[in-house]
Amino acid sequence: MDKLVERAIEHTNKLINKGLLVWHEIPEFDTKEDENKWWCTPQGDRETLYSIASLFANDTPIGLSEIETRDILEDILCEKFPQYCD
Repeated sequence: MDKLVERAIEHTNKLINKGLLVWHEIPEFDTKEDENKWWCTPQGDRETLYSIASLFANDTPIGLSEIETRDILEDILCEKFPQYCD
């Protein structure tokens, strides 16, 4: 699980450096097209800590469910990056 946490934190830091980690700045969208354009940028896709936790939970360690892994990762990421959590 430690390696999984390290990889999730590393990925999060890369997104922060690129300006692609978002939370409070998510706007309201008039159309699905506008929403897709906002989330998918030329620099890469914007993500939240919750989407990162879900992404990395796909590599669930033996003995944990994917949901348990996601919840653990969410807690760790929110503790490390509280400005990107609700």
